[in-house]
Parts: sequence; C-alpha cells; structure tokens
Amino acid sequence: MADLAYTPGGQQVANSANFLDYYSALKIVRDDELAYPFGNQRFTDLVDLFMDRKQADGLQYIHFERDRNHPKIKATTAGAGAGAAATFTLDASAINTIGYNSPSPPYLSTTTSTLKSFPVKAGDVIKIKPSSGSASSGNYISAKVTTVTPGSNQFTAYPRIDGQSIPAISTADEIIIEWNEIGNGGNLPKPQSLTVSEYENSMNQCAYVAELKEHGDASRTWYTDASGQNTVWTPNVLREHLDEALNARELMCLLAERVTNNALTNLAADDEAEITTGNGLIPEMLARANIFEYSAVTGPTYNWFRNIAQVLAAQKGAEYNMFLQGQELRSKINKMNLNELQGGTISLGQFQGDADKFISLSFKRIEVDGYYFDMKTMPSFVDLQTLGASGFGYPREGMIIPERQVRDLETGGLTTPVRMRYATDRNGRDLSMRTTYWDGFESDPNGRGIEQLRFKSLCGIQLIGANRCGYVRQSQT
Repeated sequence: MADLAYTPGGQQVANSANFLDYYSALKIVRDDELAYPFGNQRFTDLVDLFMDRKQADGLQYIHFERDRNHPKIKATTAGAGAGAAATFTLDASAINTIGYNSPSPPYLSTTTSTLKSFPVKAGDVIKIKPSSGSASSGNYISAKVTTVTPGSNQFTAYPRIDGQSIPAISTADEIIIEWNEIGNGGNLPKPQSLTVSEYENSMNQCAYVAELKEHGDASRTWYTDASGQNTVWTPNVLREHLDEALNARELMCLLAERVTNNALTNLAADDEAEITTGNGLIPEMLARANIFEYSAVTGPTYNWFRNIAQVLAAQKGAEYNMFLQGQELRSKINKMNLNELQGGTISLGQFQGDADKFISLSFKRIEVDGYYFDMKTMPSFVDLQTLGASGFGYPREGMIIPERQVRDLETGGLTTPVRMRYATDRNGRDLSMRTTYWDGFESDPNGRGIEQLRFKSLCGIQLIGANRCGYVRQSQT
C-alpha cells in the first residue's frame, strides 16, 4: 500500500506573524448592515414640488393664452418739419397677415384672398420718443394718425402741438398708442380684435427594468437590508429600483427635447416602435420664458436682481416666486447678500457668556423691489451622476417660477404655472408611472427562470404663462 503524501505537521512560528495555529480557519468579520454613503438617491424636485396634474386624452396637448390687449406700433419714418405730416412704414413684425384658404367652408370663393391686420388705426393718438435728449415726460412728441394705407403698409400722422416736428426713425422702433380720438359727429374707428396664442407640447415615454435570474434569487447576501432579510429580492431593493425609475422620469420632465432628426425617427418607425417626443421644462423655458444671465466674473449682483424684478413687473409676474437653483448659484447669491449688508461686514451683536453663539450665513428668501424669491436647491442640479457631473453648468443655473396659482378669468378655476400632463389607458389607469412584477417561470412561453420589475412612464410637462417665469444661467463672458 502506498504511503500518504508527506505532511510537515506543526511548525516554528514565523517571525512575520504572531501566531500560526488555525490561521487558515480565521473568520472574516462582515457587518450585516448595508451602508448608504450617498444617502437616499431619489430626486425630489420638479414633479414633487408641482403636484398639479391633469389627465390628457391624447399624446399631444394644447393650451391657449390671451395675448396683450393694447396694440403697439413698430415703424420707421423719415420725419417731417415743424407741424408737417410724416409718413411711417410699419415693420414686418407689426403686420399680421391673415390668409383664407378658399374655396373651403365656411367661406366659399373662387379666389384666394389675403388680408392684413395693423395695430394702428386712423384717429389714434400716438406718442413718439425724441431723437435726442432724455426720453421723459415733457420731451415726447404727441401726434395723431390721419390715414392708414394697407397696400403700402404705411400710415400718416401730424404733430398735435404747434411748432413740434416728428423726428426721423431710421431703425424700426416702438411707438405707443394712447387712445383713439373722435371728433364731434365723426366716424367711429375701425374695429379691433383681441388674439390668443396657441402652445403645443407632447408627452415623452421612458422605461426602466430590474431583473433577477433564478440563481440570484436562490443566493443570499452578506448584508441585511432594512426589511431584515438576507435576500437580494427584498422590499428595500424594490424601493431603490422604483427611486431610479422616478429619477429617470424626473430627468425626462426636466430635459426632454423634441426630436426633429428624421433619420432617428425613421429608424424607430422601421422597428415599429414610433417615439413621441415633446419638450421638458428647461427647453420650454429657454424657448418661451425670460432668460436672466449673470456675469461669470462678478456673479449675481443686487442690480442684476433689480433687473429681474423690473422684467417680472413688466410681464405681470407674481410677487412671490420659487427660485430653484444649483448649489453653486445659491452660494454666489449668499455671497452677494453678505457683501451688500453693511458693506460686507456682519454685526454679531451682544451675547451672554453662557449663550450659544449662532449665525446663519444663508438666505432662504430675498426681497427685491417688492418681489420675493424663495430659495431652494435642486438636488438633481448637484447630483454627480447626472446634472452635477463634471463640466456641466447646471450647478450654476436656476429657474424662477411663480408660487401662487393663477385664476383663469373665463372658467374661474385656478392653475399652476407648471403641471404634469399624464396619459391613462382604456381602463382609466394612470400611466405617469406604471409598475408591474413579471415572473418568467409562470409567464414566459419557455418558462425562463427570470423575474423582472418593470416601470414605464408616459407623461409630459406643461408650462403656462412662460412670460412670468425666468431661467437663470451664467453668461459665457
């Protein structure tokens, strides 16, 4: 019988170790708690702040907004001498061309007609800025429109004050209309119509899937989750996957841009997976809202804030506004406020010897010229995995949105400036975040041992009254 392989047995203790007994059987200590160094990674931004939601019966949704009622002129003129009439030529932006597609109901005709609509009418009293000096009360030129010629896009006006002359306007400039003057027994002015603007957007769709194969379901982890179970497929993991799906929806509602590349849409159509696309909140604001840029050198300043207040006042903005911003922008605004207070010095006041000493160097609300801005940091704007990633400018940007609801003068109802539009299926189920569990062993034709959590979101953002909102960003200069 062959001898067993040689075994050295006990040995002299090595100089580099304190012991050798049972060394290969040492137990590695593994804590059963799972650490979360990045905390709860769920964004709580846009969709959570503006909970106004409205169901839409289709993928495309449209709303109308009343335009400004009072007309305003934009024109050029060569001017005229004292007391003489001047001929004005309307700028193309001041002319509304209305086309009738004839013959078509309800107006049948054998020709196609096009009409022009002007902001100015005969009898209008207008006020013109002086060509030099201060544009202030007492220096304007008051004139009255006597004739309007649609064919040449021109109108004629005389100074109302003897000895005054209408100055030349070489580059189209704005001229305001005060009222329409009518003489004793004179003809009424041409009728005026009010207009509305149509704004359209479409929903976007995103999906997220978490998958676990049967061997993974049969395995255990070293750590214990919040539910006290040592399995991968736990309620806590379900919550984290749901958070990630909600984050994807958040970014879609913020950043989505309408796809216009036909090469891309054609590929989707060829795969019989047509895509519906619309704009998220930020692209909508960049296209329709006020843009407020601050200097990269000086940062936000008090005069910059005053300009924001002036613009909001001119746009019928709200007195109370939510200022959603990245952390870097908030720090810059805090620094601006500290510099403005007492020339940059802070008085700590008097403290008792045993009193806790505390000073807040952060500002939660700023009031400038009667307009209030409540400061809130956007978690997504500073998240290192998304908008706060290296090289992206979102930490230095922000959005100004009215806090108060606006009343619809026609319906009497209240509406928020930002709301989610969501789709429903034929059974009325909300599709803004649909969640389902799928067991392949039961449902797959081949009985594949796969379990999935499936998430799908079909929704969009609607921005109402964009003129009362603003997007803040750092200028490139």
